[in-house]
Amino acid sequence: MIVSVSNGGCGCTTPSYPKEPIAPGKSGKITIHFDPTGRQGEFKRKVKVTTNAGGKRQSLTFSGVIIP
Repeated sequence: MIVSVSNGGCGCTTPSYPKEPIAPGKSGKITIHFDPTGRQGEFKRKVKVTTNAGGKRQSLTFSGVIIP
């Protein structure tokens, strides 16, 4: 089960993820919405995923270039 997905400390990044348990061997989808308003140039963001499977949080990184 995905317990939480952090927004990386930025209000411009909004994650959504399945709230129901994901059976072993199955998959779920984490969607991250990034709002580039007021930003330009290169960016790199990271969100951290916490599950009930134990172990450390996993990081997901995404990057791009905002062209005004």
